[in-house]
Amino acid sequence: SSGNVSTWADQSGNARHFTQGTDANRPTYDQSGAWPAVVAGGTRFMTGAGAASNWRFLHEPSSSVFFVTSTTLADSNNITALLATQDSGNGRGLACALEDRASEPANDRARMLVSNGSAAVIDSQTANNAVPALTRALVEYRYTPAAVLKATVIRNGVIVAWTVALSSTTPSGDPAGPARLGRFYTYTDGKPQNIYEAIAYSPALSVTNASRVRRYLGARYGLSISETGE
Repeated sequence: SSGNVSTWADQSGNARHFTQGTDANRPTYDQSGAWPAVVAGGTRFMTGAGAASNWRFLHEPSSSVFFVTSTTLADSNNITALLATQDSGNGRGLACALEDRASEPANDRARMLVSNGSAAVIDSQTANNAVPALTRALVEYRYTPAAVLKATVIRNGVIVAWTVALSSTTPSGDPAGPARLGRFYTYTDGKPQNIYEAIAYSPALSVTNASRVRRYLGARYGLSISETGE
């Protein structure tokens, strides 16, 4: 829509499309590189279709979420949600984010946050530089509360963060609201980042099926997929 993205259609057949009706808040569409990207973050974001209950599958019972993404800034000094149904411990749901806050420091990290509505259950953070700035990567967020590894963050097939224990009870029930692409549920902070592809599954994929998705995305976007550590 005039160079901005008003709708990103769900390909699963479940009609969970992402839309943005306000032009000033629509993500931009970047076709300058080899692969087009939706550029979202902060005030430019999209909201998933339907009620919050449509997005419960992201945290109950489990999920695998894949993003081919890259930051657009070398040092954004911010945290930007790729996909979120909550903000923090006060809202039930899950959030997948990239973080670059060198002053804290929390430099070039990926984070997965899960809340049960009253307390944070998981805050799985990678080490610094696990997801380098301005570098296209496949970042995978796997939430499996019934497994030994409750949460894992995987970059190009390699586990770069993991959680083995929950700090509180697992979330049950609808999230704080429909999923947001490029923004937390209410927080407006965040900087633009490229999202080339987004895929979510529930329940979480088996090792074999996750490998298939990684290899497909690696081939499509010219990424080297190592698949070590799982």
